[in-house]
Amino acid sequence: MADDDKPNLFNQLPDDLVVLILCNLGSSASSPSDFFNALLTCKRIFDLGFRRRPVLSKLGAKALVMKARNWSESALRFLIRCAAADNIEAYYILGMIGFYCCQRKETGKLALKRAANKSHALAAYSLAIIKFKGIGGSETDKNAGAGVELCMRAASLGHWDAVLELALLLYDGHRFYPDIVGGRRLHSVAQAVELVSFITFPFKRQARHRQDPGNEPAAERHPVDVFLREWFESGVREGLKLCAHEGCGRPETRVNEFGRCHACSTTNYCSLTCHWRDWNLRYKAECGSIASVLAAGGGAGA
Repeated sequence: MADDDKPNLFNQLPDDLVVLILCNLGSSASSPSDFFNALLTCKRIFDLGFRRRPVLSKLGAKALVMKARNWSESALRFLIRCAAADNIEAYYILGMIGFYCCQRKETGKLALKRAANKSHALAAYSLAIIKFKGIGGSETDKNAGAGVELCMRAASLGHWDAVLELALLLYDGHRFYPDIVGGRRLHSVAQAVELVSFITFPFKRQARHRQDPGNEPAAERHPVDVFLREWFESGVREGLKLCAHEGCGRPETRVNEFGRCHACSTTNYCSLTCHWRDWNLRYKAECGSIASVLAAGGGAGA
């Protein structure tokens, strides 16, 4: 039998099976190019992967977030298409990019709320940070009570940064809930959750720390945090600053929006958790040297 006469076995596969394969591919893809290069294999795969709701709903964060320099209206439309297919990650990514990058704060918060309502813990925690600092608005837009409620929701979904944020709020008093004992208990819970994660994957985490000492393991960062940092650093943002914790990508939306390190007053953090993590991972020694110069009378000029 000639090669041209051989039956095309791929065309004999049922659509449901191909869709299932594409769902698995989309959920495990390490970048958008991995997913789209697979779709360009043939017209049938492209049609099933790009137009079928189950595939779009299963796309993971790494397949949805591109480099900031490649952001375009077509990328936005694709994210909206995935969100319309009930992709919770797409809602979260749309919310973060819309709120922090595209000056669409209300629609960004709405997308984050939809993700949080669908039990996306990171979306609930991000909304809590917005409420604690009044980010995107003015000083009068701060709502500590709403922030605590959102933090508790994220904590109940297993997001340990939210547990740690509550612990630090309680421990420090922070103008509400001045409960040192309760703060210490919550702090212990946050550390216990992280300890369980470390024990579960000890060799993997140690290898990451060896590759990137003193910083958050890169593999644990959400891709949208990398996008936010790349977007901020790609242009001039006069007077605005990034959160100093390298594991976070949140930028200020107004001047002096983030809190400063109390010891040196030279670094800015979007949350107590970012401050605590950065202090323990790398900034403790650096802050001590800066603070000693300032205390000696060097001031900002030094």
